[in-house]
Amino acid sequence: MESAVGKGRFRSASWFLLQLLLCITLALTTGLSSQTASTGALIGEVLDPSGSGIAQASVEARNQGMTVSRTTVSDENGRFVLPPLALF
Repeated sequence: MESAVGKGRFRSASWFLLQLLLCITLALTTGLSSQTASTGALIGEVLDPSGSGIAQASVEARNQGMTVSRTTVSDENGRFVLPPLALF
């Protein structure tokens, strides 16, 4: 039969290993999420002063530093999605 001291040591070791695993997981995932993106997509709406969507509106995004641009046309509700554009 195991003593109360032995059970306490097992619980302490298990708790320590669980905390260590959590710290390692957080350290690894934090590094992945802090990387910067070099492209970005734009999603938005073209609205008139009353708040209604403007269909078939031309939308352009331009990175003047790289002379790159993307154009699209809004849908029937004024919504648009521009494909990824180089940010730098």
